[in-house]
Amino acid sequence: MAGNQPQRVPVIVLGRGPTALGMLRCFQVAGIPCTVAAPSGDHVTHSRWFLPTPGPNPWQGQLGEEGWNALRQMPVDRAVIVPGADDAALWLTALPDDLATRFATSNSSAAT
Repeated sequence: MAGNQPQRVPVIVLGRGPTALGMLRCFQVAGIPCTVAAPSGDHVTHSRWFLPTPGPNPWQGQLGEEGWNALRQMPVDRAVIVPGADDAALWLTALPDDLATRFATSNSSAAT
């Protein structure tokens, strides 16, 4: 029956430090495929469950235009981005339309 189960959409944890590590552990325990966008050498990168975002140049978690470009180059069809900090959550409220078709977010609008 394994062939009849829906494929899980992967999660991208956008965070660093203990917050990102806690998020990563929760997704792993739940069996949800997960990668992390965090700077090289960050605390979370030392976890046995850490996987960088896919592609030749893993996203280091930068926000702004650099972050949009990293998402555009990422070789994934769909993923959910889960922010681990307020600045990342606010940044994701402005997700450009071309990225919104591929990347869902787990946060509300900037108005709420």
